[in-house]
Amino acid sequence: MLQYKQDPEDKPEIKEYIEVKLGGGHPNKGLEQYLNNDRQVLQFDVEWNDTAYNGGKKYYKLNYFLSNDTVRNILCMFMYLISLK
Repeated sequence: MLQYKQDPEDKPEIKEYIEVKLGGGHPNKGLEQYLNNDRQVLQFDVEWNDTAYNGGKKYYKLNYFLSNDTVRNILCMFMYLISLK
């Protein structure tokens, strides 16, 4: 009977492992999105009418970073202090 080697089913994963083990680069799947959208930000002015504990209107700046799909929320104290008067 002939004995022959069979390729494993997960050949792409093994090939990637061997390349990384030999010092090759690790593929970065988010690199293209980062390079296309670097330093591009969507900024929104948000007004929240808080009916809970402190109450009142609160003003925020909401930044959405297109390069890595993250969000940053900043409380605008200047607008908040003006609305208290």
